[in-house]
Amino acid sequence: MDSVTESQEIEKYRSLMVGLAYRLVGSVVEAEDIVQEAFIKWLHTDKNTIRSLKSWLYTVTTRLALDYLKSAKVKRESYIGPWLPEPYIHDSRSPDSLYEMDESISMALLVVLERLTLLERGAYILHDIFNFNYVGIAEILNQSIENCRQLVSRARKKIKTTKSPYSPNQEEYLELTDAFFQAIKKGDMDQLIAVLSDKVTFHADGGGKAVAADDILSGTQEVAEFLMKKISRPLNGKGATLKNVWFNGSPGVVLAFKSRAVTAFNFVIEDNKILKIHAMRNPDKLSRFG
Repeated sequence: MDSVTESQEIEKYRSLMVGLAYRLVGSVVEAEDIVQEAFIKWLHTDKNTIRSLKSWLYTVTTRLALDYLKSAKVKRESYIGPWLPEPYIHDSRSPDSLYEMDESISMALLVVLERLTLLERGAYILHDIFNFNYVGIAEILNQSIENCRQLVSRARKKIKTTKSPYSPNQEEYLELTDAFFQAIKKGDMDQLIAVLSDKVTFHADGGGKAVAADDILSGTQEVAEFLMKKISRPLNGKGATLKNVWFNGSPGVVLAFKSRAVTAFNFVIEDNKILKIHAMRNPDKLSRFG
């Protein structure tokens, strides 16, 4: 196989590798850098030693991502306020109707993954999302097969406590989110409370660079009062616009001011109520919306 053909072959895996790295590190920029580094390693590797190109690429990508997380641990721990992953935005050229709901890349799941150990995170993502068997995972993580089984089992238990069996469709998302913003815009507290779950939480990421709630808020009254106080005025401001944008596997809404994104909202819905609200305020991460 000549170098041009080899390059074409490896490019087929780029989007999958970025998806793997993103789920591990929570940043599209870092995921793309990790994949690029994996490609560079491939260029300088004896191709005769590679039995399976796909397995080799996934192995290198996973190890590079876990190494990055080890080095970024201190930075994550010193992050100002609640942390949310960098938005993963789908191809804007495709209509929303062509997308399918994808919980494997949701804000809610990626936030929960932060609670796992690095090995639990790697094993869970490889097994439950990318369908690797335990033999392959053991080789990638340099662990025994039995230990990999235990890692996945522990990860599932931690994730299960926060995962809802309810899966809303696109229409339910759009109907609820529209009612949510209309209530805030009109200042209608009763209407807002009507669309919120009793267990609702509000998770905003300002990263110390934008005004946001210092902690995760919970409970209908606390969340509703905060939203009315902090979001009603920007929503009604001159030059403010709301745009539906599909990101992190579900419909989201971007609040922009004079065409500049200031907040990106993503929701978790349960029993036809809004259970979780993720609000991206960090301008560095919002830059992904252009």
